[in-house]
Amino acid sequence: MNIFRSGTNNLAKILSVVAALVLWFHVTVGASFNTTVSVPIRYIGPVRGLMVADGIPDHVLVQARGSGRALLSYSLRKVSVQARRYVLVNLGGLSSGKHTITIHTEQVNLGAGDLEVERILENAEFTVSLDLKVQRTVAVDVDSLPGIRVAKDAVLVRPPEVAPRFVTIVGPGGIVRSIRTIPIKNLSRNEVSLRDTVVRAVLDTTIYPFVTVSPREVELRFSLEPLAEKVFSGIPVRPKDFPWNRYAFEPDSLTVTVQGPESIVRKLKPRDITVTVLYKAFLEQAENGGNAVKPEITFPKGVTAVTLAPETVRITPLDAKG
Repeated sequence: MNIFRSGTNNLAKILSVVAALVLWFHVTVGASFNTTVSVPIRYIGPVRGLMVADGIPDHVLVQARGSGRALLSYSLRKVSVQARRYVLVNLGGLSSGKHTITIHTEQVNLGAGDLEVERILENAEFTVSLDLKVQRTVAVDVDSLPGIRVAKDAVLVRPPEVAPRFVTIVGPGGIVRSIRTIPIKNLSRNEVSLRDTVVRAVLDTTIYPFVTVSPREVELRFSLEPLAEKVFSGIPVRPKDFPWNRYAFEPDSLTVTVQGPESIVRKLKPRDITVTVLYKAFLEQAENGGNAVKPEITFPKGVTAVTLAPETVRITPLDAKG
């Protein structure tokens, strides 16, 4: 289709539009406009031995004014002027404590001389807290392990050893002095076995703001033994606090199965296991019309699991028997 063919006014329309755009452009670039600009804050200092101990802003938001031509040029050159756009805040002369920082428009460098900062819209005033920079060593918290599992054929015999046991922390004195241990955030894996007892652990360095931890990773070494099981038959039931010879216990002996580290279980003897029935427990059952009591079991330290067969003992007063 020929838009310029004879008998049409398309060319005149296009020329009118172009003329209007040219006129608009000349008027616009000569007019004055406002815009908002985010300007980064650059901090100097503080002096050696001090450090920032609270959150501080990283920018100010300003209202800038300039001609349309200047704003257009600024937008087109935004990347090239980035390094020249900043607000300088000097903390070097401040002492320990809280200080109010006030930023004035003349401190704002936009990186373009043809733009003027009219006012600061955000972060014109804020507080900076400075504290002594302190370094000390603290222990790694091995009680904070996030869900470690032990393989079914093994048992943990003691808390894991940590290497290194202590880490170095650096930060504001008010925070650092209150830290007693550094917790563990996550592990390289969540299960240990007899063949693989070493796990890498990442420390949680995010819970204490403005504090650095070194090293950020430690090694956990788990002490495991094979899980052993032993069955003891005929362990006698021992009544406690019952009136003498007035009750019968059925059965009067039980089978006890114990599990634990092999080094402990293999040394166990029947005399190391005690099964006791409390008179108080019997009275509580009797009040509800029952007479089956679950005994209490005592066993050596290190045993990890104990089961009874049967699980309860039936108790009958001798004068009511038969």
